[in-house]
Amino acid sequence: MRRLTRQVVRFAVLSLVAVAGLTAKAGPAAAAYTPEGLCGSSYYRLSSVALRTNGGSQWGTAYVLYSTSTRKNCAVTIKTGHVGVPTKTTAWLESESGEVGYDSDPYRWYAGPVYVTAPGECISYGGYVYNGAGTTYAYGSRWYVHCG
Repeated sequence: MRRLTRQVVRFAVLSLVAVAGLTAKAGPAAAAYTPEGLCGSSYYRLSSVALRTNGGSQWGTAYVLYSTSTRKNCAVTIKTGHVGVPTKTTAWLESESGEVGYDSDPYRWYAGPVYVTAPGECISYGGYVYNGAGTTYAYGSRWYVHCG
């Protein structure tokens, strides 16, 4: 009976150690960030644009989303280059009336979310990802994007 109890305890301890190790490794670096997950479950994508070099390398994607329940737009920029390394990453969103959402810092995974309320207006959105080598990959939309 004692031997069986020791085996059960040993198995339980080893299982907890294994789970703890997996949990520690599956932190933010391993998380699969989505625009909907960052903005909120009621948000859906309106559009996105890849932030690319002239040679085609992608460093991130800028997204704009909308929620009918909150009546707000949301913007995020998710890195695809230098992921996990702090480099300047920016997400911005602006309404025609001048309401601005802006987030920029040396982030590891993403910038944003930022929100604006723009009923009956057009919005502009964009993102930047700095590659750490003196070049910033950026996008800025025109005002006619997503009016209403």
